[in-house]
Amino acid sequence: MAYQITRKKRVTEALELCNEDGAVALHLDVDIDVDAMGGRIADAQDTLRMAQELIQREPQSEKAQEAFGASVIALFAVIFGKNGADNILAFYDGYYSEMLVDVFPFINDVVMPAVNEASAERKQQLLNMANAMRKK
Repeated sequence: MAYQITRKKRVTEALELCNEDGAVALHLDVDIDVDAMGGRIADAQDTLRMAQELIQREPQSEKAQEAFGASVIALFAVIFGKNGADNILAFYDGYYSEMLVDVFPFINDVVMPAVNEASAERKQQLLNMANAMRKK
């Protein structure tokens, strides 16, 4: 009998952006890949928080607005890929704040719990492996 290893199922979620009439304008399949996202998602969130603080201190600053826009796109690129982020930005006609407000619940309620769960599972697997190696 052969030793068998089964790959874990990939976690994917779908996001649909709809026009005012409810028609689906953009469908995105989101591959929640912890290895690919890893610390990049936390770094992107930190950058976004700093940009939000800057724009609160300097709301009229072009530099602050550019930093905010770039940080939103960076976060979206980690989650949706560069092409997905560009498509979402095009759907929102470049309105970063509206885009973030509308899409953030999906990120917060769907993506982050899936990332956290997959990260916890991976951490436990690594701990189990380390414990098994110590027993030898």
